Amino acid sequence: MTFVAAVIGAGLGAAVGGAGLVGGLTALGGAGIGALAGGSIGGAMNQAKAARQAAGAQQAAAADATGLQRDIFNTISTQQAPYRSAGYGALNTLQSMLPGEYQQYDAQGNPTTMATGTGQLTRMFTNADLNANLAPNYEFMLNQGLGATRQGANVGGGGSNVLKSGITFAENYAKGAYQDALNNWRAQQGDIYNRLAGIAGIGQTSQGQTNLAGTNFANAAGQLGIGSATAYGAGQVGAANAYGNAISNLGQWGAAIYGMKKP
Repeated sequence: MTFVAAVIGAGLGAAVGGAGLVGGLTALGGAGIGALAGGSIGGAMNQAKAARQAAGAQQAAAADATGLQRDIFNTISTQQAPYRSAGYGALNTLQSMLPGEYQQYDAQGNPTTMATGTGQLTRMFTNADLNANLAPNYEFMLNQGLGATRQGANVGGGGSNVLKSGITFAENYAKGAYQDALNNWRAQQGDIYNRLAGIAGIGQTSQGQTNLAGTNFANAAGQLGIGSATAYGAGQVGAANAYGNAISNLGQWGAAIYGMKKP
């Protein structure tokens, strides 16, 4: 029994014992009522303390679990950071090769500055692209072919046939070379796009996994928070009920005292 409960019990006992009632039974009844009242108050205080301690333990467990979930999310986010960084870098490069303005991002995915793309991936095939994508041995093969064609024409009689056959060969050879150069250019453009898009896709996948981890953490933390609040509320209700029961008992003891004092 706590000091407060003992004081209350003693007070009630004195009230009954000092009522001036006749006989030892009255004194015994006052002492008994005081003991019961003190025990009720002491028990209520112990129950309230236990309820609050239990609620505190559940809140501490919820806080620890939330901290663990946060650590797990931070670890996942840190591990995925290089992939996200690579993805944002590839996205910046890819957008720089498209026409118009585009938003640039830093390694963490934060918007930085606006820039203007070159349109490299959407422009038309030009003479410069033709020359750049012709086979390295184009001139050599053209000259070899022209020489062989002229020799054949000379064997057949020479004259205008030599010039005509040379022109025909050169035109056909140039058409084939142009188509080869165009195909090479298209393949190169597609290869650049596919590589950058693939790296950007790695970053996108990494960002998706990080987002999923963040959603899981938020859901878990929310549930733990609800559980913690519920535990706290239950502890408060338990303490209030314990005190309420003690007060009810005190009322009954008071009624008994009043009844003992009536003549």
